[in-house]
Amino acid sequence: MFWNQLLDFVRGLLGLGATIGPLAGVHSWAVFYGANAPIQALRAPDLLVLEPDQPWRVADFRRPGQIVVAYLSLGEVNESRPYFATLAHDSGALLGKNPNWPGAVTVDPRSAAWRALVLDRLAPEILAKGYDGFFLDTLDVGADLERHGQTGTRAAMASFVNALKARYPQAILVANGGLELLPDAAPALSGLAVESVLTNYDFANRRYLRRSPEAIQTRVAQLQGVRRDYRLPIFTLEYVDPADSAARAAIAEQVRDAGLVPFVSDIGLTMLVPAP
Repeated sequence: MFWNQLLDFVRGLLGLGATIGPLAGVHSWAVFYGANAPIQALRAPDLLVLEPDQPWRVADFRRPGQIVVAYLSLGEVNESRPYFATLAHDSGALLGKNPNWPGAVTVDPRSAAWRALVLDRLAPEILAKGYDGFFLDTLDVGADLERHGQTGTRAAMASFVNALKARYPQAILVANGGLELLPDAAPALSGLAVESVLTNYDFANRRYLRRSPEAIQTRVAQLQGVRRDYRLPIFTLEYVDPADSAARAAIAEQVRDAGLVPFVSDIGLTMLVPAP
């Protein structure tokens, strides 16, 4: 703990800013959407993100001090979700399919039916399972829809995040993306996750890729600025060929050197292996 505090102090001197809040002491994290994993692997990361529709019993494996949050998508819903049919009856809620993820359908964050479903039903059901909060996915949908002529969707997504925090103030909220929402939603968040800072994935050709040094430098500088301005811990989610252990180790080290917290996995997030 002393060395972690010292590292935060040094980062503060360098202008990176020490983080605050319940995730300030998190130095490892993992995202796992599978259904089975060894107890030791589940207990290893300081912050663990799980798929709440899997039959996990959080109390059976959570170690002291560990934070376990549940995946919750606010900008898309998969056709396999048990509540998809409920939304399908609201003609204004569903907007179109995501071509990269089979079954994923965009949800309008302005939809009163969707907001009520999340706030009144999904969120309390998840918290009742023992989760500490939510890993909020597809937040970028709000800004993306706005750019395509859907007025008010960015503000609606930010207010959606704030409404979730207001309704469940003890819940830890980690945003996956959604940087454009930060001016309005940052106070509700405990952390920010960003995908593919050093890596990328070609969905069309199913290939794992590396970003150019210039692209990495630009992205890291942006995230360091976000860390400094909003005092949020930043977690990166990098995608690497599962067979390439050397690449996993190199990418994790590079992320840590930038003052961020890495997790390296396959594109389906089916590997629960600590970052090297």
